Amino acid sequence: MVAATVYILMAVKIKKKGVFTISGTLLALIALSGGHLPHAIFAVIGGIICDLIIGNYESKGRMIIGYGTFALADFLGTVIPVILFGTASFVERASKWKMSEAQINEALSFFKISWAVGFGLITFVLACIGAFVATRILKKHFEKAGVI
Repeated sequence: MVAATVYILMAVKIKKKGVFTISGTLLALIALSGGHLPHAIFAVIGGIICDLIIGNYESKGRMIIGYGTFALADFLGTVIPVILFGTASFVERASKWKMSEAQINEALSFFKISWAVGFGLITFVLACIGAFVATRILKKHFEKAGVI
């Protein structure tokens, strides 16, 4: 919810196309610094799609759906590579994190398409709820303060 408030404030304050594309690109650079290329790609694509959904930054409903999509793309960037390319990349990273074999196997049990769809829907819904609450926080506190 804190992140949604920051992103929605940034969108409302700037009101120009590309806000989420730039945010996605910055998130991608952070992901690349950790060697997570698929996550970086999804972050940029999510930012672009979010900006397309939001359009002219006038509709709060479109901002809420756009932010939900942005959060969903971020989630998919971490899950889709393991589902598509197998578990080898995850096992390699997990061994660097000094996870035991039992921990790795338990974590891999969650990387199934049904789990990804379920958690993806949960991510989208919770991100939309967070963005909705963020719009209320902006109206209640930031508009009164004259920030927006």
